[in-house]
Amino acid sequence: VELLVVNLSTQSDAADLLGGFRPVQLRSVCLPLHSTFAKLFGATFSAHANARFLDAANAAARAGKWARLLSLMRAGLGTATAGAGGSSSAGGDGEPAAQRRCVLAPALAHEWALFATELAAAEAMAARGAADAASVSGGGGMAFRFVEGALVKAMAAGHWLLLDELNLAPPEA
Repeated sequence: VELLVVNLSTQSDAADLLGGFRPVQLRSVCLPLHSTFAKLFGATFSAHANARFLDAANAAARAGKWARLLSLMRAGLGTATAGAGGSSSAGGDGEPAAQRRCVLAPALAHEWALFATELAAAEAMAARGAADAASVSGGGGMAFRFVEGALVKAMAAGHWLLLDELNLAPPEA
């Protein structure tokens, strides 16, 4: 059991404890998503046979080409959920080309389904960020996302929560 400490002050807000919508950069959404994708893709397909595809995804992540990365992850998701696996190999354009069909284990299929939900949210965020950047000078792909607060995180993980200097927090927090 872990102890989480939140130091409250007169500037504290209820969103610090419960959570709320916060501005996030697309990078902070895409990089963890790419990590999850790499883990799932490696568990589903041969990394050696799909080296070109994985290299293209890694290069897009390193270069910050989020639209390209999202489209590659969407292609990989499509291949995985179509039941393709085993000896798939990367096509010439960086897309995975399935050659044989296999059945995903239920746990792995569930992880892919969760990934699909996260990917759809990231794609929507990227689309909103692109629209905002086009309409407002210097938008830079900023979007809003619900971020859980310390209390919610502690409760979900079963950790202890210490609210330090609670007397300094405003009554509405």
